[in-house]
Amino acid sequence: MTAVPTPTKDTTPAYTFSSDEAGSITYGGGCSSTDNTSVNGNNEITFNELADNTYGSCTITVTDNASNPSSPLTVSSFRIDTTGPTLSEVTAVPTPDNDTTPDYTFSSNEAGTITYGGSCSSDDNTSIDGNNEITFNTLSGGVGTNYSDCTIRVTDNASNLSSTLSVSPFTIDTNAPTVSSTSPTDNLSSVSISENISVTFSESMKTTSITTNTSDTSCSGSLQLSSDSFSSCVQMGSSPSSSDNLTFTVTPSPKMFYSTTYKILVTTAVKDSAGNSLASDNDTNEFGTSITFPTTAGSAHSCYILDNGSVKCWGKNNLGQLGLGHTNNRGDNSSEMGDNLTAIDLGIERTAKAIAAGSDHTCAILDNASIKCWGSNVYGQLGLGHTNNRGDNSSEMGDSLPAVDLGSGITAKAIATGKHHTCAILDNASIKCWGANASGQLGIGDTRNRGDESSDMGDTLPAVDLGSERTAKVIVAGGSHKVLGGE
Repeated sequence: MTAVPTPTKDTTPAYTFSSDEAGSITYGGGCSSTDNTSVNGNNEITFNELADNTYGSCTITVTDNASNPSSPLTVSSFRIDTTGPTLSEVTAVPTPDNDTTPDYTFSSNEAGTITYGGSCSSDDNTSIDGNNEITFNTLSGGVGTNYSDCTIRVTDNASNLSSTLSVSPFTIDTNAPTVSSTSPTDNLSSVSISENISVTFSESMKTTSITTNTSDTSCSGSLQLSSDSFSSCVQMGSSPSSSDNLTFTVTPSPKMFYSTTYKILVTTAVKDSAGNSLASDNDTNEFGTSITFPTTAGSAHSCYILDNGSVKCWGKNNLGQLGLGHTNNRGDNSSEMGDNLTAIDLGIERTAKAIAAGSDHTCAILDNASIKCWGSNVYGQLGLGHTNNRGDNSSEMGDSLPAVDLGSGITAKAIATGKHHTCAILDNASIKCWGANASGQLGIGDTRNRGDESSDMGDTLPAVDLGSERTAKVIVAGGSHKVLGGE
């Protein structure tokens, strides 16, 4: 006797039984056949077409030529299955991920053999009826390798092949993130004490790994700011924030100190979105805060840099020293201060980083490290190459007010003003001064004013000779002299 294989996808399966007499065959249960004659010996019959089902009640009876029926032969139970397994994704591979042998779970409604396609393979080749957790063989990582062509199929025990299950695309990233930039930038000086601290990474980061100290001055968290080599750290007003998971910003609270060198530390506790840590602590980003206070006063006027980088001035304005485009005093009437006091127009999207006032003129270092001056200019103290006052007419401020020409590619780091002269520490740590020079206050070896003629400024204006290989770090100006600190 040869039973019907089970399960089988053959809908007209063969079956063999033996009889010790010839005769006619009759069928019972759910099976039938056109093979109706039995021989003495083995009889191979083919069942008529059967639908997908389990057949456990099929019988065969042989009636010999003397009309004697045999006892019914019960055909061993079998199952007809012509439908492939149904697969569905249960748990996708996390993406991005740094696991090069990631797990994946799918469900199948039948047991069988698993085959893999695309860029993925696995040694897990047997499927069960239910959830199947498999582990992919080692995949390439690096700087984010994408896998979008991986497939899974299951062949059931009746040799029916499932439809292709497409594994949801995923990325394997084993590359450690790096710090792309910081703000303030490395070695920047004259940074506002109210400046926010930002760190930009090379790739999207896991936000929960970017932390800072918000409750005290201990050096905790993965983003730290310190002025004493991280014996203590600046307390931050809130946790780091980011709009793109690349750049994270914190706000010191309270604000930083003036004339102080700070370092930004990013620790290996930070992780990218795939879970890779920074390769090593990054503490090479150093900057210095402004050496000038945000407030200044001339002989009869005062100015202040607000927390948004704008400037407001009040007091005497006969020479345009308030920079308002007229000569009306401000602050001498109750309706002139607060929101009614207009901020100075420094130019489109320009803000101030440092400010200094002379007797009747005012100068500011802007956010692009240029200098603009306004007010009295009788001695050339505005550095514009003429002696015309600026700020006393409506068309003279904003983008119409030219920046001081410090020389080709030269920018300012610090500024100081005397009674009728102005000095600046430049980005190369030299000093240039312009304006009144009757007492040699410009430090250039003569008593001729500078800045009152068109040929006086830019590369033509000499730097102050501080001595062989000496440079400046701090500068202060008096009425007709200046004091500086160097190295």
